Amino acid sequence: MSLHRQTDALIEPVTTDELKSYLRVEHNEDDEFIASLGVAARDYVERATNLILAESTWLYKLKNFPLSDLSITLPLYPATDVESITYRLADGTEKDFDDYHLADNRIILDYGCSFPSDILDDGEPVAITFTAGYGEDECPEMAKQAIKYIVALWYENRISIDRAKNFELPYTANALITMVKERIV
Repeated sequence: MSLHRQTDALIEPVTTDELKSYLRVEHNEDDEFIASLGVAARDYVERATNLILAESTWLYKLKNFPLSDLSITLPLYPATDVESITYRLADGTEKDFDDYHLADNRIILDYGCSFPSDILDDGEPVAITFTAGYGEDECPEMAKQAIKYIVALWYENRISIDRAKNFELPYTANALITMVKERIV
């Protein structure tokens, strides 16, 4: 199974102006740098929590459909829409599957339906394209605080790549990330 981001977030959960205010930066010379730190911090928090903080599209590939379960749990929270489910047969033919609905971050079979039992192609022939993430102004405040704290840390402690490899976030940042993670479980 594999997971790939198809589209990046269009709207960041914490704006550059909010980050500048948090950092107490009044000039515009570092705007691009601060914005890039915001994107990197969001990505860091998302990876640490499997919580997608800004809406984006993902491709989730599977080796097969579940044999006994009537649902597929999507690996990122919150899943807001399933755009498509396709699968490739052993002869290379692609088919769509649409006997499902999305509920509680799971793709659930419609009543009386089952997943296809066709012989599938090798590799990861089941492809689920879905949208995950919070819309504008919906991101949890705790996650926004984690982003701001991490941006402040990185902004104030600009270090070389060699030193960054061994750089660990301090307790406060990890505590914020842990609290974000615990709220979604």
